[in-house]
Amino acid sequence: MRRLALAAATLALWPLGLMAQILEPQQVAPGVWSIEGPAAQRDPQNLGNNATFGLIETSEGAVLVDPGGSWKGASALHDVVRSLTDQPVTHVINTGGQDHRWLGNGYWQSQGRRSSPLPPPLPTKRIVPRCN
Repeated sequence: MRRLALAAATLALWPLGLMAQILEPQQVAPGVWSIEGPAAQRDPQNLGNNATFGLIETSEGAVLVDPGGSWKGASALHDVVRSLTDQPVTHVINTGGQDHRWLGNGYWQSQGRRSSPLPPPLPTKRIVPRCN
């Protein structure tokens, strides 16, 4: 029975391990990382993480720029963050209104992290064609 439970848990978590491999960290400067997701549409395989995220280490903890594209996407992103720093994520900054920029907030809030509010929408202009 234990072996069956272990096999089930391994199969359930296996996609998250693969997702961590899809997210590619690149050090930009000491303590500053870019974490690039796949350049493809959101789908179950990439967990909605088709964006570039950021990680900044500070003396008070790590700041994550964008939380991930879903709960599972945020969890996979957290795995990558843990591989880059021992500091806990203390803040999450949302940089835009696209869903892959904020859908992971629930995961981080469940971890006790604070998220910035979503930025206000950009003003829109009515474009009227000119007839000469």
